Amino acid sequence: MKKFFILVALALVQTLLLAQTVVRDSISLGAPITQQNARPFINDSISLGSPTAGFSYPNDVFYNMQNGNKTTVVGYNWHLAFAVRKALPPNRFLQSATILANEGRGVSVYQSNSNWGNFDTAGFATWANPHNSDSSWDVGALNANRSMSNPFDFGWGTYDMVSHNITGNKVYLVRISVGSGQTAIHHFKKLWVQELMQDSIWTFTYANINNTDSMTVHINKANYTNKLFAYHNMLLDSTMNREPNTKWDVLFTRYGAFATQFGQTIFSSNTGVLTHPSVMSSMVAGVPVSTSTPGLYTNKITGIGTDWKKNPGPGQPNFLIIDSLSYFTKDAANLEHKLIFTGFTGSSTGVISFRRANTAPLIVTLESYPNDVFYNMANGEVSTVRGANWHLAFAIRNAAPPLNVMRSTTILANEGRGVSVFVSPNDVTEFANFDTTGFRSWINPHNSENSWDIGALNAYRDSSNGFDFGWGEYSQVSHDLEATKMFLVRITQGSGQNTTTTFKKIKIDKLSFDTSWIFTYANVDGSNSKTITINKPRYAGKLFAYHNLLNDSTHDREPAAKWDVLFTRYGAFYTQFGQTIFSTNTGVLSHPLTLTSKVKGVAISQAEPGVYTHNLTGIGTDWKENPGPGQPNFRVYDSLSYFTKTLGDREDKLVFETFRGASTGVIIFNKTNIKLGTGLSKVQANNAISMYPNPANESIQFSISDNQNYEVSVVDLSGKTLVQQKVNAQENKLAIDALQTGFYLVRIANENTQQVIRLIKN
Repeated sequence: MKKFFILVALALVQTLLLAQTVVRDSISLGAPITQQNARPFINDSISLGSPTAGFSYPNDVFYNMQNGNKTTVVGYNWHLAFAVRKALPPNRFLQSATILANEGRGVSVYQSNSNWGNFDTAGFATWANPHNSDSSWDVGALNANRSMSNPFDFGWGTYDMVSHNITGNKVYLVRISVGSGQTAIHHFKKLWVQELMQDSIWTFTYANINNTDSMTVHINKANYTNKLFAYHNMLLDSTMNREPNTKWDVLFTRYGAFATQFGQTIFSSNTGVLTHPSVMSSMVAGVPVSTSTPGLYTNKITGIGTDWKKNPGPGQPNFLIIDSLSYFTKDAANLEHKLIFTGFTGSSTGVISFRRANTAPLIVTLESYPNDVFYNMANGEVSTVRGANWHLAFAIRNAAPPLNVMRSTTILANEGRGVSVFVSPNDVTEFANFDTTGFRSWINPHNSENSWDIGALNAYRDSSNGFDFGWGEYSQVSHDLEATKMFLVRITQGSGQNTTTTFKKIKIDKLSFDTSWIFTYANVDGSNSKTITINKPRYAGKLFAYHNLLNDSTHDREPAAKWDVLFTRYGAFYTQFGQTIFSTNTGVLSHPLTLTSKVKGVAISQAEPGVYTHNLTGIGTDWKENPGPGQPNFRVYDSLSYFTKTLGDREDKLVFETFRGASTGVIIFNKTNIKLGTGLSKVQANNAISMYPNPANESIQFSISDNQNYEVSVVDLSGKTLVQQKVNAQENKLAIDALQTGFYLVRIANENTQQVIRLIKN
């Protein structure tokens, strides 16, 4: 009797081991299929303004290459600009001590040899006349005459290693010219930049030449965070914050620069483009702008400059724009943009026209969730196939009267991948003269959410007529189903601005003797007409044959091996806030022979199957919720279990863990076999493993005839795992000397198979 109870216990534990193992698995519907397209050019323009207050081109325009944001400010309302960036050792000291002159709007600087108190302007035209650098923002006119051999010399002053201040040691004459030619008005100021205290506060004094109207100004860098300069007006005695608070990449402005022509080099003001210190530029000449790509990038602030145009000469209204000339910019985030100038109206309006484009390819999503995955609950994934390579699916199963007749006539639309069907209100005899006028108001039938037996082309039928199958009616004379309706099929690919739409007209000529489908489709204008025959016997054992209306091909997509559920995209109705809409869903459909049960609000560990249903969306899509923009994964609901029952009464629990959305299409889930059904002996028989010796004393070995790895667990009669180890054909020995004498179960398993062997330990 004791032996009998031991054997019963062994059998129960063996069943539990096989039927209660939780397997973590995943499938992927695929990352989006994308295409790289060239970015479109955006036409834009800025205006430096028509002549104002004696200044041609009176404005400056700060411009963002990414979004086209522009900030327009007065360009002549400052005379000197004082750097507000901090020093960045070991190489970026000069950027903190820069002083620019507004040379593009009439400001000139002369270095005096006299002192502040006895300032004498005699012969100033022969004095050193330093200029802003045309290569860097770090060298202004007041920095230009510095000693290159002395790292403590910043031009206008020198660095003190004790006080950590830069102390001014030069005085300057600043000439401010308003207007041009004989009508120009010139103002003169003497200037002494006294110090830059600890890279924080500028102090400078200026006055009229006769010492009247003297002003001492302090500029605190902390008041100009994230700007390049603080801008001072010496006539109005005011300091301005002119730069925008938002990011800018280039500055349309007037600036001074040297130019050489006919062997003579002169300094003049120019209308052009300067780049931000963090933006590099590249000029490409002699290449068509449609195909040009960036060349060598430079940090030179006049890398774009003014060479994109040419003065056409007197009497011509607009400047000439140089052909085959492209400019590129690259910012600190490595975003690249192309800039093509298209027009310049000159000083009459100051309008500069151009085209810009992001050079990074435009990633166009052609298809999200591109795959379908057929899945076997016992063995795992069976087959992954493209989900959008078909538009209509034609039933292969034969009629099984009296109840299962519809399944032989089903025609599905691939609604989860952009296919819509509209029923033409006209008679099928008018197929040659198909009229799409007002098609959006036509009946738009859908695949059933409950059964594989009703497709979109079956849905609009007279349910009181036993011979009506939606697309056609049964003929008691020919025993065929013959066309009674014609349809418009709309095929949408891509999304958003990259959507393409194709229309086809179609009629199902007949289903002959439940054996051969014959259908005709064409473009709406009748061109590219095709008549297709699909013979059901060729697809024996499958549910459907899948036809592509764009490349005129029929696919055998379903796996030959058994599958229980299909991870896919499908169309369905849902109601929210009192409104019902039809949309595409990512979820799970069940095979016609697979039953499903949903259990909600019960702890997963305690959940047991409820009422089973044949509803093909019994699992569906309700196990997840979109978390909203910016969230990487969908929210998967707690306390929600699904159960499947397949042939042989095998039952499995399915619990979803993670859904990563369109970025990867990965769905992670746990499955647990809760009932093996009639498949137990088959599972055991399929394994190519034997164990010896049995009974055993110190160790057991496994004879493994394949190259797979297995996990071996030794379990006592209470179900507790005592020993666990991986084995294969080479490493096949397991020590059991620590076990007490008695009966045990040895479970041998991998992701494909499992078996349990009774072990006697001596």
